[in-house]
Amino acid sequence: MAHLHEIEFPVLAELEHVPEGTLIPEARDLAQEIPDLFLLRGSFPDLSGRCSREIAGEGSHFAALLELLLLEREEILRLERLLVRERISAREMISGRSLPKTATFGGSGFSFARGELDAAFEGTFSGKPGDFYRVKLYFPEEGNAVYAYALLEAPEEDREKTGDSGRVRFSFYRIRPEDEDAIVEMVFAREREFLKKRSDAREREKELLSQNQK
Repeated sequence: MAHLHEIEFPVLAELEHVPEGTLIPEARDLAQEIPDLFLLRGSFPDLSGRCSREIAGEGSHFAALLELLLLEREEILRLERLLVRERISAREMISGRSLPKTATFGGSGFSFARGELDAAFEGTFSGKPGDFYRVKLYFPEEGNAVYAYALLEAPEEDREKTGDSGRVRFSFYRIRPEDEDAIVEMVFAREREFLKKRSDAREREKELLSQNQK
């Protein structure tokens, strides 16, 4: 998979080591082993988003239909968020510890602070470059959850030279195309939100400076 844009993005995750020699499913077979929760997002057509313009163009008597579709979409999103949060709580209750959070995240992979993984594995994280992991990623705000296979990468050359082993990076090895698209969309949405907040903060600083100079 080509390297895609990656940003600082805390995502709750479960990692399960795949024993050496285990067959990784082909892309066409991946959906057969994915739990229902991880298939939920995208299984409902976004009729309100795709058809709102057409519905509005049919006349005022279609306004009620559009309103109903919008309400149903919000209810579906609320249910998805609830199910994802319940899954997170259940996994943390079973393990007795919080799920680790990624340090960076993007369409091609993600990384953790090494200390975060050490805590999650209750000791020194012993993964080796080239190891495969089943990954379950949770996005409670978006009401989404992604199931994939990831490959533990070798340390970057510059980190080997400096001795910096503070980050452990994984790249997606097998993931549904629709999940990859959803991840890329979420990453860019988060980045746009960050850039807007930074721009708004700069504007407020300019306004305060201008007021103080009067």
